[in-house]
Order: sequence, then C-alpha cells, then structure tokens
Amino acid sequence: MFEGTDLNAAYGYEAAPTASYGQGQHVPPPGLMANPPPPPATALDAPRSTAPHATPPEVSYAPPQHMYAQQSATAAPADYAQTSDGFFDRLGRKKWEVLKLVVFSLIILLALSADNVAKHYLNGYIGASFLTATQELLVRLSYPVAVVLLIWIIKASL
Repeated sequence: MFEGTDLNAAYGYEAAPTASYGQGQHVPPPGLMANPPPPPATALDAPRSTAPHATPPEVSYAPPQHMYAQQSATAAPADYAQTSDGFFDRLGRKKWEVLKLVVFSLIILLALSADNVAKHYLNGYIGASFLTATQELLVRLSYPVAVVLLIWIIKASL
C-alpha cells in the first residue's frame, strides 16, 4: 500500500523493489542513512569525581534507631502508629497547652470587663458634665490613647 515511499524507508519498512530504487534490491533513498555507530569512549568522556580516591557511599533505606531516640526517650516507630488514644488521654498529655489557652482566655475576659467598666464611668462623666464638643471629643479619644500607652509601657518593661 505505501511501498516505495520515503516514510517506509525512514521507518525501516521493507518495500517491494521498484524501478526508482534499483532492480531486485532495496536501496534507501539518498540522504537517509542507518544509525551511525557511537563514537569510541575516551578518557575525557569518563565521569569525573571531585575526589578520585573516594567511592560512592553505600545507601541504606532503613532509618537509624538513634533518630527515634532523639525525638523522645521512649519513642519507637510503633508508638507513632497508635490511634487507640481517647480524647481525654490526648488532653491529659497536652495539659500545659490547655493551661496556656485558659490563661489567655482569662486575660481577654479581664480586658473586656475592664473596657466595660471604663466605658460606663466615661459615659457617666460625659453625661453629668457640661462639655463643649471639642472637650467631649478629647475625653472620648483619651480612652483608646490611654489603652495604647498602657500596652506600650507593659511591653517596654518586659
């Protein structure tokens, strides 16, 4: 079907003899050659090592046991696969993190309650006194400025 075409010759299909390539034998068209032999290897082509006397290290795929000992004194690979711990077991092991969370939430609660107390007395002072619009603005701005200064002083003293 595709006998005698250049693609057949390029892909190595044997074509039936035709008048254009000769009588009785298959001759590839000019320009298409068989794969040339590879050039001979020389000393320059050999891979070079930075240290000629060094041999490649032996590769071990098993992790060393001292790696697990560094993580925990009692840890072993089987300990990490344990999933039978309950909620309260995991909570008991993380009691310091839970204690930090409780203290942090109490600090936030203290800040919110101090804010409500200060707001109540500030509104009472502004309502009971006869202030001009500018004086009232300055009194209302003094509260957030005082909070920022307090935080700044606490941060600087630590």
